[in-house]
Amino acid sequence: MKTSYKRLLQIISTLLLLLIPWMRTWSCGPDYYYDDFRFVLFQPELSHAPGLKDLNYNINLSILIDGDPQKKDYQRNCLEWQQQLGGRIPDIYSIQYEMSPDDFLYAYRHHAWDSIRDNSFLQALLQPGNKPFLDYMAFAKQVEFNQFGNYDPWETGNDNGGTEQMKNLCQQGKAAFASTVNPFLKERYAFQLVKLMYYGGAGKRDSLAAMYETCLKGHSTIVADWGMLYYAYTQDDKVKLLCQTFERSEEKKAYIYTTLSRKDLDTLLKKAPNFPAAWFIRGLKEPGRALHIIQAIHRVAPQYQYLPMLVVREVNKLEDWVMSPTVLGFNSRMKENTYGAAKNWERNAPDTTYAYYAAKNLLKDQAYLRTVRTYLESILSKPDSNHLIYALAVAHLYNMDGEYAKALACLKNIDPGKNK
Repeated sequence: MKTSYKRLLQIISTLLLLLIPWMRTWSCGPDYYYDDFRFVLFQPELSHAPGLKDLNYNINLSILIDGDPQKKDYQRNCLEWQQQLGGRIPDIYSIQYEMSPDDFLYAYRHHAWDSIRDNSFLQALLQPGNKPFLDYMAFAKQVEFNQFGNYDPWETGNDNGGTEQMKNLCQQGKAAFASTVNPFLKERYAFQLVKLMYYGGAGKRDSLAAMYETCLKGHSTIVADWGMLYYAYTQDDKVKLLCQTFERSEEKKAYIYTTLSRKDLDTLLKKAPNFPAAWFIRGLKEPGRALHIIQAIHRVAPQYQYLPMLVVREVNKLEDWVMSPTVLGFNSRMKENTYGAAKNWERNAPDTTYAYYAAKNLLKDQAYLRTVRTYLESILSKPDSNHLIYALAVAHLYNMDGEYAKALACLKNIDPGKNK
């Protein structure tokens, strides 16, 4: 009896599964990165700009988080210190950028250097004749401690926080700046004062500008380049100065790229059309066609170091627009509902389906591909340090256009030399 009952339940369950209409259940599908929807053959690394890799072409317009992953600015600062102190000092970086301000200031005030006694930079700073350099390093660590929202309780002895400490530091810095005669230290104290004036708020504009113009402007040191960022905000031509800082400092690139808008850059370029840095940043912010930007830079600075990056980005865009739909098998019918397409029952009614406009846009993109290729071919014969990248781009654009024989001929004409 029990067996018959079980079989009856199985039959009823099967019939219900067959007859009840199916229902859609909502759940999370796979999570893809934006580039997973793209077909890329022309590698962005060809542009040789590792610090700006986050700004390689991306349909989502990436944000630059770290413009100096290789810490070139920090290494440059360390080199300037080594040149000033003389001799071989390989351990500057560890104290400058890896030792916390708190640890350094404690050791400085209590002469407790035992944990880093073997550090070559510390040994140089502890030389009797180098005490002014040690004192400056302690001051710089205090400024760093204060800059990131902290105050130094061992120095102030009160609860007024960062604002009060900033005033105290500014007074200390001015006294040290006035008493030092060493050009290296005077420049660095000036940089710290520029920072303190900037973060100190209103009423410091004229003092900041005067300090920068007197002690840092026109200098080729790292602190002069860093200080230009703060100086820019005291000047009417702020956007131009920020673009110059972008070129001169790796560390400041992320902040400047994020800060400047396309409107800012367009306004500047109307007044200063021969400014390659402004064109380049504008090109990085352009999600659409940017050949006119490449042409503008090549006219005024054909060997501009970042021009190859814009060329590579443009080729990657064309891959996205021309190759990705075909190679990845995008089905235009999937988009018809999105675009509100409907059947055209009337005779000779215009075709408004997504497929129609997708095909029309593809023809436009293919025509633009040939325009880009023709331009790159026109500059290949000119003396230009980026000849190799442009030649590779031309070959790949022929390949994308189905001109395989021409693509192969281009590759055979390329002499990579030592650049394998």
